[in-house]
Amino acid sequence: MKTFIPAAIIIAVACIALASCEWLFGNKPKSIANTHTINGTWQIKSMADSSANARNTTPMLAAAFSNNDTLPVSISFNIDSTFTISSKNDSIYNKGIYYVDTAKQTIFIKEDSLYTPYSIKQWSDTAVQLYTAKDSITYTLIKQ
Repeated sequence: MKTFIPAAIIIAVACIALASCEWLFGNKPKSIANTHTINGTWQIKSMADSSANARNTTPMLAAAFSNNDTLPVSISFNIDSTFTISSKNDSIYNKGIYYVDTAKQTIFIKEDSLYTPYSIKQWSDTAVQLYTAKDSITYTLIKQ
């Protein structure tokens, strides 16, 4: 009986050590949330329409470009899940709410009463490309 207790303790410690090593140092899936953040101010560099004859009805960003094409338009994503679209002279075009679904690699932006999905096509520390199937538009945003 005296040798049974120390042997059981040694086996238990070995099992815990092996389990914790896998838990601490095992392969972890990479997600967008761990590598990039949308928070901050982004300049809207370009918009590209991938459909030949589509009418763009997205009010969020299309309206911002139609107001004054000469001013750079920026979008600020805040930590509290709000965003603001404004021009260089701080004229605010639109405000709203957003959230990021890292599993779907999508940013959902609330327009009117509905959330519009913007698929993340490419994302680096300094740029992001968002695509909306609703209007077949790809937006390129550059971090400021």
